[in-house]
Amino acid sequence: MSQTTTPETKPVNPLPDTLTKATNYYLRMKEAHTVNASELDNINTAIARAKEQKTNTEAENQLSDTDWRARFLAARGEMTEELKNQQLQRLAQRELAQEYDGLLAQLEIEQLRQKAKCYASAKDCCDAHASALRDYAEWEFNQALNNISTNLIRAIKLKRHMLDITTSEYKQGIAYQKPEKVVMDLVTENLRVKTDNYRFDMSNELVLSSLGLNSPSLPHSYFEPVASPAQRMKFFRELKEKEEA
Repeated sequence: MSQTTTPETKPVNPLPDTLTKATNYYLRMKEAHTVNASELDNINTAIARAKEQKTNTEAENQLSDTDWRARFLAARGEMTEELKNQQLQRLAQRELAQEYDGLLAQLEIEQLRQKAKCYASAKDCCDAHASALRDYAEWEFNQALNNISTNLIRAIKLKRHMLDITTSEYKQGIAYQKPEKVVMDLVTENLRVKTDNYRFDMSNELVLSSLGLNSPSLPHSYFEPVASPAQRMKFFRELKEKEEA
C-alpha cells in the first residue's frame, strides 16, 4: 500500500519581490473580474425585470383596449369624460410599452459591451494566474535543486561507480545498459512514485493558498463573439452601429 507524502519543510529562502508582485497582480485581476461579472449580473437582472414589466404593461393595455371598445360601442360612439380618460390611459400605457422597447434596446447594448469586458478581464485574470504559478513553481523547483541532499548525490555516484566496474556489455549482452541510465532510471522512478503520492497541505502554503493550484473558475468568462481578434473587430463595429441606430 502506497503512503501519501506530505511536506516536511518549506524553502528557507525568502520569496523574491517579483513573485510577490505577480501573486498580488493576479489577485487584483481576479477582483477586477469579480466587479465586472457583478455588473453584468445587474444588467441581466434589469433586462429580465424590464421584459416582465413590458409584458405586464402590454397585457394591461390589451385589457384596456377590449374594455374601452366595449364601452365605446355601448355608448353609441358618444365620447364621455370617462371614455376620454380611459383613452388617455390607453395611450399612456402604449407609450410606456414603447419606452420599455427603448430601454431594452439600450440595456442589451450595455449587456453586450459588458460581456466583452468580462471576457477580457477573465482572460487577464487567467493569464496572470498562469504567469504567477509558473514563476513560483520555477523558483521553488530551482530552490529544491540547489538544496539536493549531499547524501543522495553521494549514493548516486557510488552506485554508478559500482555498476561501471561490475557490469559490461561483454558480460550482459543485449541486456546491458549504461550505468548512468540504470541509476537515473531508478532515481526517476522513485521520484515519480513519491511525486504521485504527494499531497499539498494548503494550510501550510503561503503562496499556493492565494493562487490556487488550478486555473480560477470565473463567471461570465467566455463570450464567443470576441474570442478572436477578427471576431472582436467585427463585434465592436456592429455594436457601434447599434448604438448609432
